[in-house]
Amino acid sequence: MNRVTWYYTLEGLLDNSYQDHGDGFYDYVFYTFEAGNYPVPRLKEIRYPVYPARVVTYTRAGEGAANKWEQKDWVTGRVTSIQDSGRDDSDTGTTSYLYQGQGRAVQVTQGAVTTKFLSAGGALGFDSFGRVHRIKSTNASGTLVDYTYSYDKRSNPVGRTDGGPSVVTKHSGMTVFRGLFPTTP
Repeated sequence: MNRVTWYYTLEGLLDNSYQDHGDGFYDYVFYTFEAGNYPVPRLKEIRYPVYPARVVTYTRAGEGAANKWEQKDWVTGRVTSIQDSGRDDSDTGTTSYLYQGQGRAVQVTQGAVTTKFLSAGGALGFDSFGRVHRIKSTNASGTLVDYTYSYDKRSNPVGRTDGGPSVVTKHSGMTVFRGLFPTTP
């Protein structure tokens, strides 16, 4: 048997959850919310008090910034970084996000690895149809992944070119999409 029970604050926010595994072992998970200068509380932290204790912290940049544009991530509730104390390597315990205006994430950094979503011109972002042209992941040693995508006139993906190093990727060349399933020629 495995039963999970959730407990809420008077404001309706999740306070903690209790999980009974039926074998005398149980887990509690605690949740912390913050409102700051904005009236809508947002998840700030999840705490797993089991051994070893683990804390996942969510950060939204921009609260209290003088320029309204710099407040965009706080106002929209977008997470700009996640810190996970449960990661074995402290260098990989933080994941950071960079967004395109009010849109999607265009750069994700986890530890030493940065992944960028690039437009056809090489700038961070997507094309006017919301499609990614290139995905590139790098670290201090160089390029890990470098995919360039092509589309037909109906915006269907028709190909992916792998320009990354052959030691990291399983194959290089072109992947052709037929229907829903990719096939490699």
